[in-house]
Amino acid sequence: MTTLFLKQIEMENFKSFGRKISVPFLQGYTSITGPNGSGKSNIADAILFVLGPKSSKAIRAGKLTDLIWNGGKDKKPADSCQVSLLFDNSDRQIPVEADEVKLTRYVGLSPSVDGGYNSYFYINDRKSSLSEFDSLLAHARISAEGYNLVQQGDIQRIVSMSSIDRRRILDNIAGITKFDDDIAQAEGKRRETEENLDRIRIILEEIDRQIKQLEVDRDGALKFKDLNGRLTTAKAQLAYKNRELIERQIVGTKEQITKHEADKAKLEGQKAELRNLLDAAVARLSALEQEMADRGGEEAKQLKEKLDGLRIQRARAADGIETSKEALKQIRVDTGDANKERAKVQRETDALARERTNVDGRVGELDGQIKSADQDLHEVDELASKSDAKVLGIQKQIIALNNEIDQVEEKLKGIVLEGDRTKEAMGRLESEISQIGESRKQYQVEFDDTDWQLKELRSSTKESGKSLQKLQQEFHEKRAEEAKLAKEQAELQTAILSLTRQYAQLKAEADVAENMKRGYTAAVTAILECRETGSIKGIHGTVAQLAHVDPQYETAIVTAAGARMQAIIVDDDTVAAQCIDFLKRRKIGRATFLPLSKMLVGKPRGKAILVAKECLGFAIDLCHFDEKYRDAFFYVFGDTLVVQTLDEARKWMGGVRLVTVEGELIEASGAMIGGDMERSTVKFGPSAASEMEKIAEKLREAQAHAENVANLLDGIRKEILDLEGTIKDSGGKSGAVEVKASTLEAKRREFTARLAAADKDLTERKDRFDLAEKTAKRIEEDLAKFSKALEALKAKRDERKKAVIEATPQQISSRMKELMSRRATLAEELSGLRSKLEAMATQTAFLEERRGEVDARIGTLDDQRKDHEKRIESNQESLGRLETEIRGLEKTEAQMGKQIKDLQDARDTAYKGKTDREADLDKVTHKLETKEDFLLKMETELKVQEEQLAEAERVMKEMAVEVTEGRLPTLQELKATITECEAAINALGPINLRALEDYEAQQARA
Repeated sequence: MTTLFLKQIEMENFKSFGRKISVPFLQGYTSITGPNGSGKSNIADAILFVLGPKSSKAIRAGKLTDLIWNGGKDKKPADSCQVSLLFDNSDRQIPVEADEVKLTRYVGLSPSVDGGYNSYFYINDRKSSLSEFDSLLAHARISAEGYNLVQQGDIQRIVSMSSIDRRRILDNIAGITKFDDDIAQAEGKRRETEENLDRIRIILEEIDRQIKQLEVDRDGALKFKDLNGRLTTAKAQLAYKNRELIERQIVGTKEQITKHEADKAKLEGQKAELRNLLDAAVARLSALEQEMADRGGEEAKQLKEKLDGLRIQRARAADGIETSKEALKQIRVDTGDANKERAKVQRETDALARERTNVDGRVGELDGQIKSADQDLHEVDELASKSDAKVLGIQKQIIALNNEIDQVEEKLKGIVLEGDRTKEAMGRLESEISQIGESRKQYQVEFDDTDWQLKELRSSTKESGKSLQKLQQEFHEKRAEEAKLAKEQAELQTAILSLTRQYAQLKAEADVAENMKRGYTAAVTAILECRETGSIKGIHGTVAQLAHVDPQYETAIVTAAGARMQAIIVDDDTVAAQCIDFLKRRKIGRATFLPLSKMLVGKPRGKAILVAKECLGFAIDLCHFDEKYRDAFFYVFGDTLVVQTLDEARKWMGGVRLVTVEGELIEASGAMIGGDMERSTVKFGPSAASEMEKIAEKLREAQAHAENVANLLDGIRKEILDLEGTIKDSGGKSGAVEVKASTLEAKRREFTARLAAADKDLTERKDRFDLAEKTAKRIEEDLAKFSKALEALKAKRDERKKAVIEATPQQISSRMKELMSRRATLAEELSGLRSKLEAMATQTAFLEERRGEVDARIGTLDDQRKDHEKRIESNQESLGRLETEIRGLEKTEAQMGKQIKDLQDARDTAYKGKTDREADLDKVTHKLETKEDFLLKMETELKVQEEQLAEAERVMKEMAVEVTEGRLPTLQELKATITECEAAINALGPINLRALEDYEAQQARA
């Protein structure tokens, strides 16, 4: 076994050594030679650097950073240096279980502090400290301040020193000095131990007192843990029951979807078959009509066209009657379902009312018992006050505090009342402002119309060049055309209204399905509905909606954005606060909002700018969006870069966020995310076309046609007005024109005055609304201030009551504690019952709202029933008239000769077959559309149920309570258990759960 010796020195960027270099030392003597300035002394400095001298002067440096290689004349200086000493430790003189021990010291410049540095120590490449270094080296009797290293001048200094100093050096080298230090240290520890024994005796007495108190607290904590365990188990079982219920609903919904999809497939087959039959019937009818036209001539052709038109009208009337009858059947079924639902809601409301009556009775009993307990407490207080003057003084303080509390509570009631009145006034003012605004719009329309009529009237007097007879003829023609267009416009308006209703209903269902399909959360969906309905202004949309991406980069951009694709961009923080308040009130969930007025301007980091030149570019630049959203999109993407492959990303990773085209993500910290990627349901770009596209197309066509008709009608009416003015001029009635102009001028002045008055009222209402808003804000501040003051007074009163109990005799104190405990129990039960009453009130309001919705639905169905009955009556009348006309024309047609009779019979048979096929096809198409609508509704319900199931499973996972299979308590039993445990936990009051650990710890200490 060899003795401890230094085997090797490893240096990197140390003083004059600008690269990594190793200097080996063999057993015996090793000499290092070289010219002056070659770095021989720097090797000795390197050894001292690792051993840690007390001063950097010992290694010939002003400070430790001077030891780092400065780069010489033409090279870049280093930012760190390190030196390692490798010892042969075969004899284990250094207390480390290794044959070789490597001691390393590292010094590096600080990147954050100018002129600063960081110093680290390592033992066998394991991070260590200077104290551990000193301990290991002391055991091996190696020291930077000792004589392991003999430097220049050391021998001369030893020879010239005194014998006492030389003896100290020898003792130090032999290790005697260390033993003397250990003896002195042991003496000091003995004295400290004796002093600690006295302190321990005092601590043990204190521990005994604490153990007694902790034992009481521990009993309460154990009871709390037992109750809390029962409560958690009951909640988990309730969640399990809810999950089972949702799973059954999902199974039922899927079964219905499967059944209706089978029916849909069957209907599609029938539709295709009927379409083929209809095509054949049309071809047959066309061939017969062509043959009849060839034989019948012009008169027969005109008769045929008229007869065909009447037959088409008859078929339409008959089909309308049939359609309305089928609609009436469905309406009767829906009305029956709605009446059943209303009866069910009424039963639930009555049951809730009966339960509320019972709870009200119990609340009354508890109020009486609490008043009785308060009377007993008052009597005990009086008895206690008579027994001691000190108690009497405290009682006076309590009475004074009660008076102060009463005063503050009265002020609070006044503030709350004032706040309610202010909110009511604000609501009323908002309504008035809206009404005045609508009135002003109406006045403006009337004013513009009057002004236009006045201008038209004046301009019409300039045209009088036509003769009266020609003008009258043209006037009558325009009037007839106006009546025709007006009738067509009315029919179009009716059609637009009907299509609009169908479109609104389909859009509501499609929006729910689309949001489910796009993967939005319930909270995001609710906010988007607020944007659509206009209930909250200033919502632009989600990040996903406001941008679109090229398909080749879509996977990378979706991965880079992550969950922030669902972030909602709004105008400012006020809109964001309104949205958050809306979500909290509805308890829908949480969402991220990006107010454009508050978003910070983002700038990419330096390394990201350099790497961007070598890759596809920044993710934010590969998205197409409005530039006003740039700051919001920088929050989503930051300076994320898009690269082609993972290998390319690995070259640049570290300090920059990268995403590949295939969706692998590398964070700036170096974390790598990848693998098989699930397809994201959230996509960039606007939503796809939905099932309502057919209705929307019809609606757009009807609106375009209506707009065209309205333009024509406006033009006709203008022409009529021009003709009317010209006729009046030609007939010498210019005075009537002047009278009408004077009337219109007076009307215009009247509406001018009304507009000015409306503007004045609008300004006044807005000023009052602003004042009420400021008052409401002040009331909220006062409410918070007085509530805080009230809590402080109640806390002070409770302290005084405790002081009364402590100052009263034992018997009275026990009675007082008993009464206070009884009153607290009663108050707790009363609070729970009142909370239950509030919940019942909320549920009652919900049921009333449901009943209102059902009533409204019944009313709508009744209106639809009446409408269809009127349509049936109207179509039956038309059908009778058409039958009469058709019979007359058929008689006329029969007189044209026997020559084409056979063709007519064949044509009629073919026409009847065609109309029958069309009617059958319309019925099947209607059923198919109804089935598709129902399937869409069922699929939407399935999505909602699956979300509910996921939420239930998430709740169970968060509870982390295992529910065993088997018979579980009923829902009523579980709710009763939860209520009972919560009431018992509340009755326990504050619980010190640390008492469980503290009790065991104090027992162990004792």
